Amino acid sequence: MSESALIQRFLDAQNSADENALLSTLIFDNAAPIIRRTISRRLTTSPTQEREDVAGDVILQLLTHLKNLKQQGGGPIERFAAYAATSAHHACDQFLRQRYPQRSRLKNRLRYLLAKTPRFALWEDSEQGWLCGRAEWQGRPPSIPDPDLLSHLGSREQAPGEIFVAIFERIGQPLPFEGLVEIFAAFWGIKDRTETLELLDDAAISPEPPADDVLAQKQGLERLWREIVELPEAQRAALLLNFREPQGGPAVWLLPAAGLATVRQIAALVGIAAAEFADLWGRLPLSDLEIAERLKVTRQQVINLRQAARQRLARRLASASTQGVPGK
Repeated sequence: MSESALIQRFLDAQNSADENALLSTLIFDNAAPIIRRTISRRLTTSPTQEREDVAGDVILQLLTHLKNLKQQGGGPIERFAAYAATSAHHACDQFLRQRYPQRSRLKNRLRYLLAKTPRFALWEDSEQGWLCGRAEWQGRPPSIPDPDLLSHLGSREQAPGEIFVAIFERIGQPLPFEGLVEIFAAFWGIKDRTETLELLDDAAISPEPPADDVLAQKQGLERLWREIVELPEAQRAALLLNFREPQGGPAVWLLPAAGLATVRQIAALVGIAAAEFADLWGRLPLSDLEIAERLKVTRQQVINLRQAARQRLARRLASASTQGVPGK
């Protein structure tokens, strides 16, 4: 049975048993292998657990999307496999933007240069992800760069457009955009200081302030999250389900984006089943009244719980910041 037919059967299902069986087939039999294969190909140097966390978030988002389609009466997703692969590529992009900021700036610069140079193009393939090369090469299979390519590119002082020409004249085929980024990063010596545990090793022997600053920020974020995890469950729920940016918008999505916690882990911390939390994700932050109903307390108690959580976090973080400081 085609994926479109499976989705239509899921949308038409009249009882929960059929609905759950069809949803399981779509997600775990059809989409999950594509998602994991795409992420493994994109995040080859990341630890297995990080790749699995990214895959888990994509699967959960896809599950939410299908449930929303059924609830809102939407039509089937065209080319479901391509949709799953594209979702995985976008999740990898978000993961890499957070983990490798220098690399992300390089990618943005290269996208701009490709867009403004008429003879070059950047296009998306459902299986291969983003590809680039001469505009007339669209539709051709991508190439793997020659390991000796860097030695043939000449001076680093060349204009980026001249480097593009040298790369593509030598390869003669489209190139995965990530491959182009790798080439420029190696050629220009661009490397994120925080991309591996090397930062932790180097910080002990390196007097350079930038590395110390980055390490302090990383430790501060991790310390904050550790303290949130240690809160009583009711306080965690009151805090996280109403987690807002200063402008009032939802902020809980920043936690997966920063690599601090997956959506599934946040669901466990607030005491909500993963599938149910997936349904709530698009509606966060919740109102105090809705949180009160979930916790079976009053609205004022929710406010008190959240205030107690913030006060505890402030005390614990202030105490941690004074430890080891002379005279404190």
